[in-house]
Amino acid sequence: MRAVFMPCSASDLIGPALARRLSCGAVIGSANAVLADEAATLRVLADRGIVHLPTPLVNAGAVIVDSIEYYAPAAFRTADPEHVYAFVTSTVRESVARLLAEADTAEAPATPTALLRPPPEPGYCGPRFARSFPAELPHRPPGEPASDAARTPPSP
Repeated sequence: MRAVFMPCSASDLIGPALARRLSCGAVIGSANAVLADEAATLRVLADRGIVHLPTPLVNAGAVIVDSIEYYAPAAFRTADPEHVYAFVTSTVRESVARLLAEADTAEAPATPTALLRPPPEPGYCGPRFARSFPAELPHRPPGEPASDAARTPPSP
């Protein structure tokens, strides 16, 4: 098993020169904009077989929980934290799998933002969480008007 490099404090840390010297199997950073000269660095990482997971995906958990709290407040208030955690974990896991599958089939490395596609089930995570929530607990079913302080997502 190869190591994972997890830069967590400096933007523009990894450029093509450093990418050529890395001896890890993946770069998974939680700092913003970990890659300097993103396109060139991604090419070097791809040529060396080093996986890169972009910051927005790595840090998605907090945004997903915020979406649940904002767009499905009744479900959020009554949810067991383990249910929320499982939903966040599965959402991020599915996104990583899609990203890696698309990266494997791409002929040339793409920027992380080009690889991040909308999920198969469109929409904000909060309403998707509410739809996954047990029926006996209060939540807003899909397609029903917002109520109980649930908010309607803005139009894209």
